[in-house]
Amino acid sequence: MTKQIRILDLKKHAAQRKLQETHDTRRKAGLNVDDLTAQLVDAAAAAHPDRNLLEQAVAEANGKASAHTYNATQIEWLAETAEKRLARDGITVANRVGAVVTAISEVPTAKAYNRKSRSAIATRVVMRRTTACWIIEKIEKFERYTGPGGDEKIVTTISEAARDDIMRKALDGYAVAKPVALDAAA
Repeated sequence: MTKQIRILDLKKHAAQRKLQETHDTRRKAGLNVDDLTAQLVDAAAAAHPDRNLLEQAVAEANGKASAHTYNATQIEWLAETAEKRLARDGITVANRVGAVVTAISEVPTAKAYNRKSRSAIATRVVMRRTTACWIIEKIEKFERYTGPGGDEKIVTTISEAARDDIMRKALDGYAVAKPVALDAAA
């Protein structure tokens, strides 16, 4: 790939989520949502700016394989999920930049597949978080062993500052006590 493919524009995705919440609230209240529906479709398209390029890159990487590979929608979902996970884990927006997600699609895990073939074609995707969006670093066909251990693999690599954010959130509400010296005579 020569051009970087933007998967998820973060500002436009946030606007899309707000519009979706408004749409859902109005629909539950029994109000007309026809005007918002068209806006929501446009907002979804804006949040995924390079959708056509992504589909082309996925088709090129997967070739004819389709059973155990990622499609463009699943890759967009991976980016959205990664962003939610970084936020949930307490990583500040500034420290999310540079995070790298490597995902490998699942292959059959049942032993019955061992008789047919020892491997299956999967997709490996590497994406990186920038200040404004998630971009694709690499999409490639990947041959995986079938059988136990064929589950989807997702690894997120973060900076030391992001790790510190996670630790800060994990230890929030805890105080570390100094060890108490025990009396040897007791």
